Amino acid sequence: MKNLKCKDNEKFLVVGGALTSGVLSQAEIERLATIPSMDELRAKIIGLLQAPGAALARVTKAYSEKEAA
Repeated sequence: MKNLKCKDNEKFLVVGGALTSGVLSQAEIERLATIPSMDELRAKIIGLLQAPGAALARVTKAYSEKEAA
C-alpha cells in the first residue's frame, strides 16, 4: 500500500486503515477521505428541502404580478 499524504498538512501521513469489517485498501481510504462533512450534508439536505418551496413562491409571485398588471 502506498502512503497517502494529507493535502492540508504535509507532515500528516496515512499508512493504513481499518474498520470493524477489516483492513481498508488505499482506494477505500481515499473514498472515505472525500466524503463530505456532516455539516455539508445537512446543508445539502436543507437546500433540497427548501428548493420546492422557493420555486412555488416565485411562481405565485409571478402570477400575482401578472394579475396586478
